[in-house]
Amino acid sequence: RKLTKISIEICDAPLRTQVDTEMRRNADAARRRRQAAKCPAESAMGHQTRSELEKQILGCTTVAEMADLIQQEPERGTKTWLTWMVHRAFLNDPALTAFDATQQDGFNGDPVMFPKLAAALAKNTHLEVLLLSRSGFRETEALAAALQVNRTLRTLDID
Repeated sequence: RKLTKISIEICDAPLRTQVDTEMRRNADAARRRRQAAKCPAESAMGHQTRSELEKQILGCTTVAEMADLIQQEPERGTKTWLTWMVHRAFLNDPALTAFDATQQDGFNGDPVMFPKLAAALAKNTHLEVLLLSRSGFRETEALAAALQVNRTLRTLDID
């Protein structure tokens, strides 16, 4: 669980320029995603708005409060379900030991859910299985940082 930074010296000038441009583009994209996660009101202008239930879910500060709000699990595959699951992970719900978001389209177009899930993993002490295959998960840097801290996650599937 240790990340190693690798340094490579590139002597070919055109290749060096191409690598520098790609690294700058990746860093800029990551910066934009982080900024969008910090300012959800600004980023929501170009994205779908949240339903009233999703806003209430995100307003919950305890697992018990969310259990009172949601009596029955939202329909799997909906944006509401994804918001509910990510917020459960964020609140460190003891009942949530597995999170299967395989092929969930709700992540697309929502700049807040990925960073929130990565932040949740850093402090979650109950989640053991996280399946994000074909979900479009893009916050690999935040995920790597969270995995350095997380000691309970045993299975992680991202591709």
